Amino acid sequence: MLKFLRYAFLIMLCAALMLSLSACGDDDDGSYSVYVYNPGGNFVTNINESNFLLRSDVIFRLTDQKAAETFAADNDIIRDAVIKVLRELTEEEARNGNAEFLDAVAQRIVDSANEAMNTDVFYSASFNDFVVTR
Repeated sequence: MLKFLRYAFLIMLCAALMLSLSACGDDDDGSYSVYVYNPGGNFVTNINESNFLLRSDVIFRLTDQKAAETFAADNDIIRDAVIKVLRELTEEEARNGNAEFLDAVAQRIVDSANEAMNTDVFYSASFNDFVVTR
């Protein structure tokens, strides 16, 4: 049953990512474009006051293409900002992992990345996976 729930959760996350990317407009009609930035690889970190680990993969959407291209040089700073947010999670929070909670964590990650890079181009974040393991 747990395996089924994990797959269902991953499918819902992928669907949300596809919907959000398809909702991106172009600059000609007054809306904005969104650019995908992958900080690379999984994030694996210990959970606060627990023997469990959290493994996740975070994808950012940015409002500036040039920033997306230049962030590769500062990837370590962005990854550190993500890890700091993930390490604050408790085991109970990470195991719960409902959509509302994940949205709140994603927003905290966006805020942390914007602060770390002294910018506001990080628009949103999503998880490809979010797994608690020993």
